Amino acid sequence: MTGNDPEDRPQPPQDPPSWDTYQQPAPPSYPPPPGQHPYGQPMYAGYGQVQHPEANTALIMGIVALAGTFVCGILCVVGPFAWAKGAKVRREIDAEPHRWRGRGEATAGYVMGIITTILMILGLVGLFLVIGLFATTASTGY
Repeated sequence: MTGNDPEDRPQPPQDPPSWDTYQQPAPPSYPPPPGQHPYGQPMYAGYGQVQHPEANTALIMGIVALAGTFVCGILCVVGPFAWAKGAKVRREIDAEPHRWRGRGEATAGYVMGIITTILMILGLVGLFLVIGLFATTASTGY
């Protein structure tokens, strides 16, 4: 610490940067990737999409079929229709994803239609077994 070292000498104060000398960085010269705005924010995925007009129909048919199966049993016949409607709507949405939304509703109706159809088939098989058992029992007298 002899006073000759440059670290020991007092440094003159530096001026803070001025806004007058600030320059904005140049914009990128390459195009942004697909699905992204030029400023880096992702595009809103639902922009320009419209709810598919039959998506809610498939959902409601699936709910009616599944709930109706447990309430009265006769509404299980709606299950295959919900299954078919849900499959059709899903195909149309997948064909034009930029145009349609509502795949979740269509999928829910599709799945409930499958479940209801399986329950309907199991119920019919059980009904035929019971009828066959009673017919066999009545003819033999046991």
